[in-house]
Amino acid sequence: MILTTGKNVRSSVNDVTGMIWASDKTLVYTTSPIYGKPGVYIIDCNSNHMKRIVSPWTITKAYPNGADYFELQSITRGNPTVVHFYYAPDVDSVDFEKFRTPAYFFQVRLDGTDRKRAE
Repeated sequence: MILTTGKNVRSSVNDVTGMIWASDKTLVYTTSPIYGKPGVYIIDCNSNHMKRIVSPWTITKAYPNGADYFELQSITRGNPTVVHFYYAPDVDSVDFEKFRTPAYFFQVRLDGTDRKRAE
């Protein structure tokens, strides 16, 4: 995905694992560490501002930007809007047969606060 972030500055986003519109102006997406910088991100389409709301926790020699694997699952719109995602601390050790289960299911508010296991 290539973004234009004002003044014709282009920024590329690699290894997107999920995208959902949080509103008509806000796009939420997740990325993997294999070709990208892992995390949960939001883009404000009015200002072209991109922000990572969940950063990786696991830094390794093989993945200096983070070894964490994130996969967007859903968004609950409301006050607050909550982002639901699957998370594993090391992409190389993820068992994808078991990955999409409650043990790997997390949530965070759209502003990046209150990150925890999903309820």
